[in-house]
Amino acid sequence: MSTLGIVCADSEDLRGLALLAGEAGHNASAAQGIEEAVEILREHRPKLMLVCDAPGHDAEIMVREILRVSPLIPIVVALKVRDA
Repeated sequence: MSTLGIVCADSEDLRGLALLAGEAGHNASAAQGIEEAVEILREHRPKLMLVCDAPGHDAEIMVREILRVSPLIPIVVALKVRDA
């Protein structure tokens, strides 16, 4: 069973994503901010980081900090609002 790191500012969205990951057979380590995400990277060594982009919490900054700590980890950015 692999571990996924999830970073999302909204606690309701964070719970939903963690539940989906759990139902898919993964351990989900949840964080609401970049400090918690860095702690997850160091303690749990997730195979993937899922970052939620939301107003007020720019995913680009979070991705940059995650890659600074763990440069080879795959990162998926989930967009809350699509502006295509």
